Amino acid sequence: MTNYDCYYYLYQALSNCRYKSLLHQAIVNCEKERVSIASYCYPSDDAEIGPAKKLIDDDHPAIYKDFTYKEFHESMWRVKCSTAKRLDLFKAESA
Repeated sequence: MTNYDCYYYLYQALSNCRYKSLLHQAIVNCEKERVSIASYCYPSDDAEIGPAKKLIDDDHPAIYKDFTYKEFHESMWRVKCSTAKRLDLFKAESA
């Protein structure tokens, strides 16, 4: 899976925390050239983000409530918190 920086947190929400988001890091190797490719692919603002319904049951309750991509994107710029806590704003009441 590719790391899309803060947007990788969407995978964590969609997977109901089965995939954990990572801190983006790059390791420099002086002997080998590193290639990075920037790609900008985002869902529409009204796209619903939330745990896949097939991943929610009595043993695995929803960790995140549903939210729109616009809500996530706006919170990224509005709220000053570490990226590790970025999704805390969207935790379900029962989590």
